[in-house]
Amino acid sequence: MKCLLALMLVFTAPLTSVQRISKEETGLDALIMDVLSCFNIPGLSLTLVKNGRIILAKGYGVKDELSREPVKNTTLFEIGSLTKAFAATLLSNELYGMGLHLDTPLTSVEGLRDLKFSTEELTSHVTARDLLSHRTGILNYDKARLNGQITLDNLAEHLPDFEAGYPLRSKFLYNNLMYGLVGHVTQRLTGKRWADAVQDELLTPLRMLNTAVLNSTNYEQFHLPTPYHFPYDKPEARREISTDILKLWSMNPPSMAIVSDAIDMGKWLLFQLNEGKAEGGLQVVSKKALTEVYRPVILALHPRNKLTVRPTTPVTLLFEEYGCAWKSGHYRGYPIVAHTGSTHGFSSILAFIPSKQSGIYLNFNTNDRPHLRRHVLMAHLLDIVLEEKPWLNSSTICTFPAPFAQWQHIHKSGVNKTPDTVGAGTRPLNNYAGQYYHPVFGTVTVVHNATEPFLRMFYGPLGQWVLHPNKSDEFYGEGEGAVWNFVLSGLKFGSQNKKGGEIDVLVITSFEERKPPIFLKVTGIQTTFVSDIGFLSYLMLGLFTLLARYKLKK
Repeated sequence: MKCLLALMLVFTAPLTSVQRISKEETGLDALIMDVLSCFNIPGLSLTLVKNGRIILAKGYGVKDELSREPVKNTTLFEIGSLTKAFAATLLSNELYGMGLHLDTPLTSVEGLRDLKFSTEELTSHVTARDLLSHRTGILNYDKARLNGQITLDNLAEHLPDFEAGYPLRSKFLYNNLMYGLVGHVTQRLTGKRWADAVQDELLTPLRMLNTAVLNSTNYEQFHLPTPYHFPYDKPEARREISTDILKLWSMNPPSMAIVSDAIDMGKWLLFQLNEGKAEGGLQVVSKKALTEVYRPVILALHPRNKLTVRPTTPVTLLFEEYGCAWKSGHYRGYPIVAHTGSTHGFSSILAFIPSKQSGIYLNFNTNDRPHLRRHVLMAHLLDIVLEEKPWLNSSTICTFPAPFAQWQHIHKSGVNKTPDTVGAGTRPLNNYAGQYYHPVFGTVTVVHNATEPFLRMFYGPLGQWVLHPNKSDEFYGEGEGAVWNFVLSGLKFGSQNKKGGEIDVLVITSFEERKPPIFLKVTGIQTTFVSDIGFLSYLMLGLFTLLARYKLKK
């Protein structure tokens, strides 16, 4: 099969220049637009690399449903967890440049000896590879980011409070905050802010001129597409994601905060395929440092795998292992390296096949929680650059896993939204009001307004939920404002002393399902106006935190 795309662009070519539109590219354009329509995707950024050359870098659809501004190949998208590969590459190169390696225990490195984890085993043995491959066993405290208090600068201070749920190196347990620790360690070793180190060591030498690191103050200057979210059972109910959430999440930049366009991500793909070299042969990262980042070290299986293996599908696409910010697997028998990026309202994937010097990158501005849409579109695009007869078309991409299999994505924790008025009436709602504290998550504030048949909860600068009674002492939370899409299940109030005693404990299962965090009450609050308590809770967060720490230590 001849190359499906005749448009060949050299690495440094200005992709914005007028090019001859081939018949093959027109066919791809039609397929992409069909897929955007059926998946309810506003806009897409796309890059194809074939035989070590960028053959396409293009934008499709629109940045915003109202303005209808088109996506271009220079439109910046937030790449989410694809940022992790930048973090891993940067730290690996720094360690090998120091004569160390990814398996060196962190606390044996000069300048890192004061790091202290929750156990002596972790403190003595955790390595950079453990952080980068999500195998520390430390619980995922990702929702603590809502508090807005954990930064790269102070993250080490919180380490002793991060509990281990599993033994070191025994289980793949995705952990964004450990990538925050990667950034913290990198800053110490380089003497630079993480964003500056990425710029100096990777982006500048690779001439990724439009790529940058997002933070809470620079979001508007990048003119990103509007991020959207919609329920899978109601695609027509698409809503905008608050950009304030993305700004808050960017306080942990190594986990998700890089923004880039189709042109620059083509350069990043070529950097991988050229074994750490930039245009002109400049060795930006040592081959050893880059190779070690790819090396798989832990199993990372996903139920989705069963949907893309023979005989269910005509070919096999399978990811089984994880290295340092990269998944390893096979497609059509070729070894493949890939990763996805999922942040609030942006969904991306980057994949490459080293033996064929080919790969793809795509990013769209809405959610894709089961990741199926990205994977099946990726498979079709890989067939193009591999010159294989595609086993998917626009119709089967849209209906996948049908007609090959039947599968329904089920969220990890369903929410029973049927109010239990009998259970709710067993205790006055104002009995639950108060400030509750957890050493990692900090303070949440629960209030009751006498005119409302529910509670309200406040957490950090953005978090606010309506808590509806569900069972006796149990509630579910519906997000409001910036956290409208954060549904909380399994909020359980209780007593440290005995069942039915005075409420002084709050368990929030949705904050960490493996070991739900237990918040202890530090002060009671009477029926209060919501606006007043929202302001008061944030203003006095520091005071309650100190008080709670004192009570927990007694």
